[in-house]
Amino acid sequence: MQYIADLHIHSKYSRATSRDLILPNIEKWSKIKGVDIIATGDFTHPAWFKDIREQLESAEDGLYRLKPEYHVILNAMKPARTLRAGGDPEIASSRHGIPARLNDSRLGGLPPQMRGQNDTIAEGTDNFHPVKFLLSTEISLIYTKGDKCRRLHILVFAPSIETVNKINVHLEKIGNIHSDGRPILGLDAEELAKIVLDKSEKCMIIPAHAWTPWFAVFGSKSGFDSLEECFGTMTKYIYAIETGLSSDPPMNWRLSMLDNITLISNSDAHSPSNIAREANIFEFTRLSYDEIYNTLKNKDKNKFLKTIEFFPEEGKYHFDGHRECGISFSPEETIKHKGICPVCKKPLTLGVDYRVSSLADRASVPVIARSDLHAPACAGGQAGAGATRQSQCPALKPAGRFPNEPKSQDDSYKIPFTSLVGLEKIIAEAKGVNGVKSKAVQNEYFNLIENFGSELKILMDVPMENFANKKIDDNIIEGIKRVRERRLHIKPGYDGVYGEIKIFEEGEIKKKRQTALL
Repeated sequence: MQYIADLHIHSKYSRATSRDLILPNIEKWSKIKGVDIIATGDFTHPAWFKDIREQLESAEDGLYRLKPEYHVILNAMKPARTLRAGGDPEIASSRHGIPARLNDSRLGGLPPQMRGQNDTIAEGTDNFHPVKFLLSTEISLIYTKGDKCRRLHILVFAPSIETVNKINVHLEKIGNIHSDGRPILGLDAEELAKIVLDKSEKCMIIPAHAWTPWFAVFGSKSGFDSLEECFGTMTKYIYAIETGLSSDPPMNWRLSMLDNITLISNSDAHSPSNIAREANIFEFTRLSYDEIYNTLKNKDKNKFLKTIEFFPEEGKYHFDGHRECGISFSPEETIKHKGICPVCKKPLTLGVDYRVSSLADRASVPVIARSDLHAPACAGGQAGAGATRQSQCPALKPAGRFPNEPKSQDDSYKIPFTSLVGLEKIIAEAKGVNGVKSKAVQNEYFNLIENFGSELKILMDVPMENFANKKIDDNIIEGIKRVRERRLHIKPGYDGVYGEIKIFEEGEIKKKRQTALL
């Protein structure tokens, strides 16, 4: 059976996150998105860990699920007095314009025979996703190593609540784990790995968003040039890295040192609706923490089917530049300007594309899952991405000087992937609406969810003719089709500014509407 997993999110206790990130809402939005396995996030925070212990119960070995009294009905059509709609203030306040037909109700206190009735994604149907939780947290490490200040974020996965408790007790002696769901500790990454694995050898240590400039293991501002440099004697226990929103598998395939490292992709969601913007697809006969652990440890391509990706150019650190000066450069242009902003004369923030090129030992890597990608030339002079990713930084790594460049047929180290654009974004552009949270977009979004199931199912699996049979807007159907075919216009993000993805040509929707009126 296939399972979609998002293994990096946050709770309401992390800084700059939505107050709606409570466990019932996380389950609800996982169902809407189509996620089967979701990280708890933030287990180091005492208040969140209390919620985890009170609201979750053991499911499959090492995984957890919401207790029945915390389960949420998505499409509460029964009278409020029957379903006690809005009985939980936190849930009631988190609807944010969701149509009335999708109002939430908690199942606590209801007779068992009523539970599961009138769900948008009803139990017993192909669309129902019994969400499982995996215990996780992200830790921010700031310390000095090699005469340089290091800043990186590390994901930690644990196989049991008992193990989490041991980790928290130890870390509380080192630093403040109370003020932020993602605690900041003055701890070496190698030492953190020793502490965590001492509590259980089945814990996992995974560098988060490995390439972002400011807080990542390979970040241009404060990262390392290799996993060995960062983790030392504990490197052998680092089985995976998270590629992050600004890089994708082909970029990472350019580094032979990552050939045996499993590449995972997650949303790093700071609000419920961002769950599953990146994710992983597994296939297991029996779901358990051990199955996930062994699949990542062994890079098992029979069980790890693919990752679901952002287009990396959409990430906010893909290109180089200066946000305040409005300067966005490709790596070639950065080299031309010697890494200096032409406006303020200060060093540019070097993005992920540049950083990957500076460490790469392969000029290009064949792309096995994106051979039909067509991304027209975009701002900053970046060439459209084709069937292979060519070196973006020839002055750093000239073609022909890569002794480890593989033969084109060698795909043994690659796990396939697919790149998507969010459904809200597709709807907004198809309707010519600027805001993805507008009422028109949200009504159409939940209409699609009701008719076809989860967002990921809509984006990847529903046959195109099925949309027409339900009389869905032709522009939305065309938008979904173009995303599947990777026919997009991309302007890369830089220095904290998200990139822009355009599905339709400028003025195309307006022209279609005018034609329809004739």
